[in-house]
Amino acid sequence: MKNETKIKSVSEYLNAVYQKIDFTNEDESSQILWFRGESSILWETPLVPNIYRVLAHTFKTIKDDWFDSKNLRELEKNLNSDFSRQALPHIIQKGIENNGWNRYFLMQHYKIKTRLLDWTENALLALFFSVEDQAHPNDDARVWILKPFLLNHFTINKILKSDNFFMIIPHGMEPDKPQKLLDKNGKIFIDELTRRYLRMDFNQKVMGSISNIYHPLAIYPFYLDQRMATQKTCFTIFGNKINGLLSADQKDEFLDTILIDGKEKLKIMNELALVGIDHNNIYPDLDGLGISLNIKYKRILNDNRESLFHVIRSIQKKK
Repeated sequence: MKNETKIKSVSEYLNAVYQKIDFTNEDESSQILWFRGESSILWETPLVPNIYRVLAHTFKTIKDDWFDSKNLRELEKNLNSDFSRQALPHIIQKGIENNGWNRYFLMQHYKIKTRLLDWTENALLALFFSVEDQAHPNDDARVWILKPFLLNHFTINKILKSDNFFMIIPHGMEPDKPQKLLDKNGKIFIDELTRRYLRMDFNQKVMGSISNIYHPLAIYPFYLDQRMATQKTCFTIFGNKINGLLSADQKDEFLDTILIDGKEKLKIMNELALVGIDHNNIYPDLDGLGISLNIKYKRILNDNRESLFHVIRSIQKKK
């Protein structure tokens, strides 16, 4: 994260993204990038999932920001129970498989606090998310770039206290009951790993040396609706490290950033619209259409002279 030159246009941004890709590396997994746009660099808790943001303030003066997950696990269990009970008609109507991971992805999708952090595989979508928020119109923004395979390689090796080569991005699947994380040959059971993250079960014992500190894990969801598919949604799920990405001692290996000039947000929005990146395309429903039309006609709708002209014209007709 050394280059902090402010990006002022879509073309500059794409050029910056290309410069982050090591095309000389034959390992394609190192070229897979995920992106996350944040509308202001002044956020006090960047790259922290919403359920951890209050905790992040509590732990911000503590170097080793991990915690015993028992109390939060109980809170999530209660949240999950309420959501599962009340969301069941929606899940059935949509034909969604009713399992723990799908419910957790839906909770994040519908703004319930979780340990998930949203990413996208589309670089231009992340740029859009970084400039669209009108709450911070002039703040410099940021697009984070993640190498998910390298993050998981780091995370799994931290858990296992090993130097093995792990290049995987799991899907949200879990076994029926807890099991060992490693077999007798040292092969990792991915379903058990993802189960531990979903259930916050970070104290299971396995053969060999193992840590009870779990950094974030990159994970692919199943696309549960058209919006997730359109936005090419993917997630990192946090373990028991509050600031698990930015506090990682090897973060420069899997995390990078591009700085966006806050004064150029509107210009960048207009440029993105020219290539089909706007609310109407990103949110494939009537909410997206409504936002898009409001932005398109914002100037006319807010022009007092135009409004006054119509009022005068209407009065004259009545006379």
